[in-house]
Order: sequence, then C-alpha cells, then structure tokens
Amino acid sequence: ERKLERDLINLQNSKILIKRIPRTKHKYIVAIANLDLLDPNLFDMKKTCKKFSSKFATGCSISKNSEKKDEIVIQGDVADEVESYLREFIDSNGINIKIEHVTERFTNKKK
Repeated sequence: ERKLERDLINLQNSKILIKRIPRTKHKYIVAIANLDLLDPNLFDMKKTCKKFSSKFATGCSISKNSEKKDEIVIQGDVADEVESYLREFIDSNGINIKIEHVTERFTNKKK
C-alpha cells in the first residue's frame, strides 16, 4: 500500500517538460521530455510521434536526452499546439500530471 501511495505522490509531483530550443536563423525545435510518466498502455511514443508529424506537417523523431531517457523531438515552433494536445489527452484520460513549458535561450558567442 505504501509503495502505491508513494508512486501516486511522485506522479502528482512530476511534470512533462515541453522545451522550445532555438536553432539558427529563427528556427526552433520542440523537445517533449518525461513522457514515460504516462501509462504505456494508453500512450505509445511511436504512434504519438507519427501523429505529431502528420498533424503538424513537420519532421518528428524519438531520441535519447542527456539523462538517457526517450523524448520526442519535433522540427518547428509548435510548442503551443503540442501543449494543447497533451492537455486534452491528459484530461480525457483523467491523469493528474502537470505540463511545464520552457523556452531556452540561444547564445551565439564566438571564441
């Protein structure tokens, strides 16, 4: 029982990160991390990646981040649309997970 309660508390404290990362010439990519928090029976990363690529007409792939966890990387600035899609998915399945939107800054320092 305590393990289930602890897992539930960890799930409520955790959040899905949507990172908007700049590239060159005002181009962006969107990385969605911590999707492994969702139930794998309800949420398949490959199907979701395919759905994003067809919905937004952009390239989309699954890659490993620096923490060796899977994340979905989408080409283009579609962070707001992804956030609304994930909110609809979470609300329709009755899951209580927060979504955080993060924008990274581009540093173009020459040495």
